Amino acid sequence: MVDYSQWQTRSLRVVDLKLDPENPRIPPSNAPPTQSDLIHLFCRHYRVYELAQSIARDGYFPDERIVVFEENATYFVLEGNRRVSALKVLLSPDVSPDEMRQRFVRLSNSLGRKPLSQCEVIIAPSREDATKLILEKHTQPSVLKWSPLMQAEFYRKLTQHGTSTDEIARTYNLTQVSIQSFLRMSFMYHVAANLPLKADIKEKVLDPQEFPISVLERVYENTEARKQLTLSDDLSTFSCAPDQFKQAYSTIVADIATGTQDSRNLNSSDNIRDYAQRVCREANIRDTGKSTQTESIVAPASPQPQTTSGLTLLLRKKRRSTREAKSLFSASDVPFKLKGASSLRRFYDELRDLRVKTFPNTTAILFRVFVEKACRHFLKRKGVKTIKVGNETKRLADAQFGELLDFLADRHNQLISDDNTKKAVRTFKSSSSFKSLSSLNTIIHNEEVTFLEEQVRDLYPNLEALLKIILSE
Repeated sequence: MVDYSQWQTRSLRVVDLKLDPENPRIPPSNAPPTQSDLIHLFCRHYRVYELAQSIARDGYFPDERIVVFEENATYFVLEGNRRVSALKVLLSPDVSPDEMRQRFVRLSNSLGRKPLSQCEVIIAPSREDATKLILEKHTQPSVLKWSPLMQAEFYRKLTQHGTSTDEIARTYNLTQVSIQSFLRMSFMYHVAANLPLKADIKEKVLDPQEFPISVLERVYENTEARKQLTLSDDLSTFSCAPDQFKQAYSTIVADIATGTQDSRNLNSSDNIRDYAQRVCREANIRDTGKSTQTESIVAPASPQPQTTSGLTLLLRKKRRSTREAKSLFSASDVPFKLKGASSLRRFYDELRDLRVKTFPNTTAILFRVFVEKACRHFLKRKGVKTIKVGNETKRLADAQFGELLDFLADRHNQLISDDNTKKAVRTFKSSSSFKSLSSLNTIIHNEEVTFLEEQVRDLYPNLEALLKIILSE
């Protein structure tokens, strides 16, 4: 029995709390989600705006404690990801999705930031120690309940962390049959999420709160339907051509996602059998007798090892060349070829001397200043004195950094001829992710925001090609 009374309580800064990339609400992905990805997901799909409205109107209720655990000096939110997302976007609306930003700005402006900058958290000894508490909370009506699919994801992740099904059964008072049913559900959902579906269908499938997984379950748990799909009883293999299986399963998933097939259509074994026969006939499925691992649809060509969790992937440093400088970039990456630009050269040298791991925030701020100064220097060398900003003409000295980037990346501007460079600059200027100008502006203007090394390194790639151009004579 877990003694929750022994868990430590502490007041932490909201900006120091990281959303949990292993949260069961997160749809499957071959790449680990960034913190920006997670905030956008919660804002768009899990009523974070309504929660932020409540906080802005009535204040933050401290009785709903946030549960975190510490790993590598980082605090990950195990319980309270929606509340932490709401607090983060109220503190810094720039991190919210583009289409919701103005609404969050208005909410943020309606309250003082100081009371929201910190919150009380309970620190769990480990992720495993908090799992029972979390599951019990999310099967109660007082919080936004997990769907059956989210519960399935929760159990799957327990097994990935090394928990046996026997342990899960004992801890959560489940039968082995129930656990296996949840694990099969999670597996077939991951297969569905990796199919080549149309974008609008994919969006529906990747919403674990709304996707009608129980209807899909009726199909893959039907013996005759599995036979038509050439699926083994344990779902681990199929014995038709992979393209045929993908086509048939894609049709089934799409029909269920759009509501073409639902619990009313597929309400008997005969209906499910007839439907599967029709779909498989259209896909021209033929049993070849040669087994293919169903897992091959889920895994990319070079998959991560099965023992690697999403959390580990998020925290793991990206593989870099052993020759890479410890600074943000090296002289060989971006050579400085300008003559007579001594002031700019000093910024360049200082930036290359900074160790990103030791000084991530200083590096980020200096990088922003350096790029803006380099852009202004480039435009002056090209004889540009004014730029067009909407219907207004601005002197170069009066234009903001973002406006300079818009000017340089404009498709009709011939100062930079490479379209890929312009596209990368537009991405950096317009994106709402951490790899953007918005993120750099936030660290300067919001006293609560800080960066990690990985976030700073992610800022550089979209501007590398631009820097090579504007630092050349």
